[in-house]
This record gives sequence, structure tokens and C-alpha cells, in this order.
Amino acid sequence: MAKRKAAEHQNPSNSAMKEIRELLSRVGNDWADFESMNNVLMFSDYSKQLPKRNYHATQLISAMCTVIEAIAEHRGFDELYHEVVAMQQAFLNSMNTLPRVDAPIPQIGIPPPRSGPRAIQSTPLLSDRTLLGPLALRPHHAMSLIKQIFLVPNSIRSRTELAVFTVPQLTYSDKELGIAPPTDPEWLLCRAQDRAYTYRTRALETLAVIQIQYPHGWDEDQASFKIHRDKVLPTLDPAEGMYYGFEVGEPCMAMFPDTTTFYTARVLEKPSFDNEWCYSVKFETDDAGSRPIFCRFVIPLLVLHDGQHVLHSDYAAPDHEAPTKEDVLARLKNAEEKARGEEGEGKTEDSADWLLSTHPEPDVEM
Repeated sequence: MAKRKAAEHQNPSNSAMKEIRELLSRVGNDWADFESMNNVLMFSDYSKQLPKRNYHATQLISAMCTVIEAIAEHRGFDELYHEVVAMQQAFLNSMNTLPRVDAPIPQIGIPPPRSGPRAIQSTPLLSDRTLLGPLALRPHHAMSLIKQIFLVPNSIRSRTELAVFTVPQLTYSDKELGIAPPTDPEWLLCRAQDRAYTYRTRALETLAVIQIQYPHGWDEDQASFKIHRDKVLPTLDPAEGMYYGFEVGEPCMAMFPDTTTFYTARVLEKPSFDNEWCYSVKFETDDAGSRPIFCRFVIPLLVLHDGQHVLHSDYAAPDHEAPTKEDVLARLKNAEEKARGEEGEGKTEDSADWLLSTHPEPDVEM
């Protein structure tokens, strides 16, 4: 009898597996609701929305505990089962005693995709000091290259991540709350829409983009809109070999934590292996002394001059040449070989190719 019971624990029935899958699905739904409420807290009456957010937190923890209970029960881990039940009850008791009105607004702390500590640790170029890390591209070099790139047909590939100066679109949660549509443009996180075929025969005067729906990610069904190239700055991912390089004290635009908006800031500390490739910045209108911002979300500060966005005058002229495409690809190749533990072919030109490729003189329609 004991052997039969042990076998049942090691080989759960189809009904048990179905139950666990359904419970995992519930966890996913509760998690999405919880993150949505975290986002709502930033744009609505905090004291009114906090109880609803705490309710979703309770639902999420309860759903996770239920999954663990089911697995423990079917696997025969009786001690774990009772421990989880006790933990769940303790959490529910603590939720009932939380302050609901006068508590400080929480720092939500949901890192954007490919930017958290786990992603950094899994990227040899960002975690292995022997590989020297990604290369810094100074603002003057970056703006010069970007202007050239926009003249080349099909240079900005679909899904390229961009900072775009545009009026924010309301998220689904905002619409449900009846929030009035904004009217003032901001620098927002967007990406190039999958319409590459429209760029193959002419220079990029305008670009079709879609805006992120934080915290739900990219909505493929969301309507795209066109933006002039003067109001577009591609982000640079250090995992792909490059990032925008700033000196301490220089101005920049950085994406404020738990938003998709870039605000004016000053650099207090440069990124390195020691700080997980984050700039330490001080936002102009922020009471906090400094905030760490992953260098992928720190871009040059542009200002309006005669109706066009130009580089801020505080940037010192670069005293060295810009990194070449070969420099970047060499570091990426070394990182790939280190990860494989053997000689590899190196990373292809897909990484920073949109910014570093050497193109022939374009025959474009202007």
C-alpha cells in the first residue's frame, strides 16, 4: 500500500495535472490584475485605490499558495503543505493590519524587459569583467550617426526600441478610470512598428511607431502613429555592445522608474560592472537625491531650437573617435565565445547594425 501511495505521488494523475495547470493560469491572471493596480496608483487617488490594490495582492498570494499546496499534496510533501498553509494565513493576517490611507506611495519596482539584475547576470558582456563591458557612445557621435542612418532606406528595423516625443496615449486602465486624455507631448518609450516595407525606397522622414502599455508590454493590436524623425531617438542596449555615454554632471533624459516617460536629469555616477550598468541620476523635479537608471534608458537631452530638436549645449565635444562597428562586434564575439566556452562565429550584425553599419551612398527619394 505504501509503495502504491508513493507511486501516485511521483506520477500525478491527469486530473491532478489539469488542476495544477488551471491554478497556474489563475496565478497569471491575478498577477496581471495586481500589476495593473500598481500602475493605477501612479495616476489616481492613492488613498482610494490602495484597498483595491491590497485586495489584488491578497488574491495573488493566495493563488500562489494554492498552487504550492496542490503540488505538495500530490507529491506527498506533508510538511511543506502545512508550512504553506501557515504562511498563507500569516500573510492574510498582515494584510488586514496594513495602513490603508496614510501609507507612503510605494516604489513599485517592476523592471522593464531585459533590464533587471537577473538579465544582467545572464549576459556575459555585462557580468564578466574580463570582457571589458559595452562601449560608450558620446552624444555628438550618436546624433551625427543617427542623422546619417535616417537617410538610408530600411535602416530602422521593425521593433527597434525608441524614445519618441509625442502625446501619451491612454492605457486600458486609464480609460476604465475615465482619465482625460493628455494634451502635452513627452518623451515616451515606443518602438518601430512592423511596417518595414514602407521604408525600403526612401529616406525616413517619418516613422510608424507604437507606444508601450505599461505594465502589460507591447500591444500588437494597438494602432500605430507616424512621427517625424526629428522627434525620435533610438535607445541603445548595453547587452548589444553600446550605450549612450555621459560624463558626471552632464544633462540627460532618463526614464523615470515604473513609468515609460523620459525626464530631464543630471548624471551623478557613470555605469559600470559595480552598479549593474546603471547611471545614478538626479531628476530635476524629484525630491530623491539620486536614482539608479539602467543605461539602456538614459539618452541625450534634446532641446527645441528654431522648431527643431537639437543636442543640449552643455555637452562637451568628444575628445576621441566614436567606437567603430568592428570594435562593437569584437566585444560581442568575445562575449559569445566566453559563454559557449569555445570558439564561435561571433554575434551577427543584427546587434548594433542599425547604428554602426557602413552603408554605400544611398540612392533615396527625398
